[in-house]
Amino acid sequence: MSAKPLLFTFTAFLLGMSGLCLHAWYRKATEDTRLKASSCKLVAKEPVQLSSTDTRQVGKTRYTTTTDYGAVQVTLECTSGGRTVRATDTSKGDKDFSVARRLHDSLQVGSEYPCWLDPADPRECVMFRRKEVAAYVISTFVCLFGAGFVFFVARVFAKAD
Repeated sequence: MSAKPLLFTFTAFLLGMSGLCLHAWYRKATEDTRLKASSCKLVAKEPVQLSSTDTRQVGKTRYTTTTDYGAVQVTLECTSGGRTVRATDTSKGDKDFSVARRLHDSLQVGSEYPCWLDPADPRECVMFRRKEVAAYVISTFVCLFGAGFVFFVARVFAKAD
């Protein structure tokens, strides 16, 4: 069996994966630019407990693990285009509840805070902006690896002819 069909198949697979990664990267980048910086009034705050449950099975035994996270839920009053709307946002959970407690204590109800909102739909207003750095790094790595591999395969095909 020749190595060319195998290399071609793997190259096509990597190109497809690179395309998916680029698409995911583009969607995340445009999502970040869709939200515009603004200023919102903090109306209410409360500490909340978030839970994540993971169930796995080993043989006939089923294991369930529940992890609790401390977070802060805030209610914001945002103004955009002359309209004032209320929105709710929750901070990223942390296993260390003291982090959420410090955040809760640092926020003052009635004060103005930076926030980000969608001008087309001001109800989508967030105070805790999440940057998914891992998504950028992983998709960039896969794309670069895919491009490098495609270049390598192209050279192999060029030398074989």
